[in-house]
Amino acid sequence: MLHYKRPAFGIIVVSVVALLIASVSLLKAPHGGTGSAGAAYLYTNGSGYDKASLTIDKESKEFNFCFSMLSSYRAQGKYQEIDDEIVCKTDDGENAYTFRKNSNGALVFMADRSSQMPSYAYASGAEPEICVPDGALFAAAPMQN
Repeated sequence: MLHYKRPAFGIIVVSVVALLIASVSLLKAPHGGTGSAGAAYLYTNGSGYDKASLTIDKESKEFNFCFSMLSSYRAQGKYQEIDDEIVCKTDDGENAYTFRKNSNGALVFMADRSSQMPSYAYASGAEPEICVPDGALFAAAPMQN
């Protein structure tokens, strides 16, 4: 028979309060802090099985680019606005992604001026598709703070 002591009530209360404080802090200020000066853009691929997202912080000039829900890689770094383009360069200097701003506030992915995108088979036996193809339209999305 196992004999163990239940943790003291005070330890449980302190642990729960610490967990709540940490959770609220992380929800309110994600990496890069995209407060009111931030913008988010979403793309859903042609099959509808995958989504990509780009968030930018206009104050710090930082970006986060998740190009597939199937990828563990998240590109992050600094971006520059050059004329009607947004050029995102990763912190490690190995990848760059270019988007053109269109007239309705969306961004258009420019594959010929960007690092190579991976391909995924979204169904058993299906041919792999590039997760973010040339010309992919990233529509502006509401920011969640």
